[in-house]
Amino acid sequence: MASLLLITALLLTAVIYGRDVLMPLSLAAVIAFALAPPVSWLARFNIPRAIAVSVVLLTVIAAGLWGATVFSTQILSLTASLATYRVNLADKMHSLSPEVAGGALQRAADSLRVLQTEFEKQTHDPRRDEQIRVVVENADGGVAGLLETARTALGPAETVLLTLVYVAVLLTGQHDLADRMVRLAGVENMSRTTAALATAGERLSKFFVRQSAINVAFGATIGVALGVLGIPSAILWGMGAAIFRFIPFIGVFVAAVPPLLLAAAVAPGWSLLLAVLGLYLLVELVTANVIEPIVVGRHVGLSPLAFVAAGTFWWLVWGPIGLLLASPLTTVFVVLGEFFPSMEFATLLFGDRPPLTPAQEYYHRLLAGDSDTAANTILKNAEARNRLSTIDDVVIPALAIAAKDLRDHRISADRGEKLAETIREVSDFISADTPQQTTGETILVPGHGPIDATAVELISEVLSQASGIRCAAFRTSTGLLALSSLKAEEEADPHTLILFSVGGLSAPQMRHMSRKALSVFPEARVIVLATEEVVDLQGGASAGRIVQCATLSQVEKLLQIKKGASETDGEDKAANSQS
Repeated sequence: MASLLLITALLLTAVIYGRDVLMPLSLAAVIAFALAPPVSWLARFNIPRAIAVSVVLLTVIAAGLWGATVFSTQILSLTASLATYRVNLADKMHSLSPEVAGGALQRAADSLRVLQTEFEKQTHDPRRDEQIRVVVENADGGVAGLLETARTALGPAETVLLTLVYVAVLLTGQHDLADRMVRLAGVENMSRTTAALATAGERLSKFFVRQSAINVAFGATIGVALGVLGIPSAILWGMGAAIFRFIPFIGVFVAAVPPLLLAAAVAPGWSLLLAVLGLYLLVELVTANVIEPIVVGRHVGLSPLAFVAAGTFWWLVWGPIGLLLASPLTTVFVVLGEFFPSMEFATLLFGDRPPLTPAQEYYHRLLAGDSDTAANTILKNAEARNRLSTIDDVVIPALAIAAKDLRDHRISADRGEKLAETIREVSDFISADTPQQTTGETILVPGHGPIDATAVELISEVLSQASGIRCAAFRTSTGLLALSSLKAEEEADPHTLILFSVGGLSAPQMRHMSRKALSVFPEARVIVLATEEVVDLQGGASAGRIVQCATLSQVEKLLQIKKGASETDGEDKAANSQS
C-alpha cells in the first residue's frame, strides 16, 4: 500500500511539474492514435512511412489553415457589420436600466458604497499622507516586458510546434515504439501488452471518428438553424460549435455566447435570443443524452462517473487542454486495467463493465436485506420456465457464496440468520402469499444449514410454477433428521425426493444422505441438486433411482418426463379396465 501511494505521488508530481513536456506529448499521442489508420492505409501502397506521415500531417495542417482562414474572414465580416446593431443594443440597455436601477441589485450596490465610505473614514490615518512614496524604476523594464510579452504570445505556438514534432516522431516510429513498450512490460507479458495496445488503438480510433462525426453533425445543425433564425455569420458559429464541442462540459456553452449576443443585437425584442438559447439547449440535450450514449458510449468503455471525475482532474492539472484529453487518457488507463491486474482498479472505477457478476450482485442484495430487488430479479421473467435459468445462473451461485462465507466465518451467525430471513421474504414474494406445502408428489429436502433450509422454499415455488407439478419444501429440519421427520408424517408419500445443497454437505455426506433417502422411501426416486459433484451415487439396489442434476432446469425436465410416463401408465390402466 505504501509503495502504491509513493508511486501515485510521484506520478502526480510529474504530471503537474512536467506539464510543459507531458502535455504536448500526451496531446501528440492522442493525435497519433487518430492519424494512425490513414498512415497505415497509405503504407499499404508501398509508400515509405516517412512520406505517408508527411502527407497526412500536411493534409491536417492544410485543413487547419483553411478553417482558420474561413474563421478569420467571418470574424472580419462580422466586425464590419457590428455598427449596424448599435441601436438595438442601446434600446435593450435602456429597457433594462429602469428595472436594474430600481431593483434589489442597485439597492445592494448603494448599500455597499455607503459601507465602504464609512469604513474609509474610520480607518483613515492622516500620518500616511505625510509618508514619502519611493518609486524604483527599472532601466531594463521595457526590454523585460517586451520579452515577457513575446514569450506569452509564442507559448501556444511553441506548444503547437512541439506537438507536431511529437506526432511526426510517434507516427514514423510507431512499430519501433510498440516493440519497446512490449519489452518494457516484459517479454512474458507480450500477448497481453500487444492486446492492450491494439484495444487502446481501436477504441481511440472509434472514439475520434464517432465523436468527430457527432460534432460535425452538431455544428451543421446549429449553423443551419442559426441561418434560418437570421443570425449573421451562421457558418462561423456552426464551425465554432463543432470545434468547441470537443471540450467536454463547457465547450458548447462557450460556443453559444457570441450567437446569443448577436441575437440580442440584431432583433429589437427578446424572442430571437430565447430562440437561440433554446436551440443550443435542445440540440445539446438530444446529442449528449440520446445520440452520444448510443454511438460513442458503448464503444469507449467509460462510465458516466469516469467522464466527470477525469474531466475534473485533468482540468485542474492541465487546464482546457487537460479537459480535451480527459476521455482519451482515461480510456487508455481503463484498457490497461483490463489486461494488467495491477491496474484493475482503473477498470473498476472508470470502466462501464459491471463490477460484480450477476450472482455476486444478487448476494450483495441479499446481504443488504433488499428483498424487493432480489425478488424482482426473478419475477422480471414473465414466463415461469424462464425463471429457472435465473435460479440456475444467479440465485443458486449466490446462495453458494453465502453458504461458503457462513462456513468460513466471514459472516456471523446472526448475519446468517438475517440472510436466511431475507431469502424467506423473497420466497414469500414469489409465492404470491400461497402457503407452502410439506407434502406433495415432489418434496425438496434441505441438505444442511440455514441457507439450504430457507432456499428450498424459494426453489420449490419456482419449480412448481414451471413444471405444473406440486412441489413442497420440508423446512422443519435438514439432512438425515429431515428424512426421519418426513417419514414420521402420515401423509408423506412422495414420488420424488429432491435433496438440495449449496455446499453445506460434502460429497460423501450427500452420497450417504441420498442412499438413506432410498432406504426411508423405497418407492421414491431421488434427485440430487448440489453445487458439488457427487460421484458413485448409484450402486446395487439404488441403480437408476438416484440421479444428480447440475441445474434446476434439468430437474424440471426429469419431472416432466416422469409426469408424462405416469400419465401414459394411467391411460393404459384405464383402457385395460374398460376392455
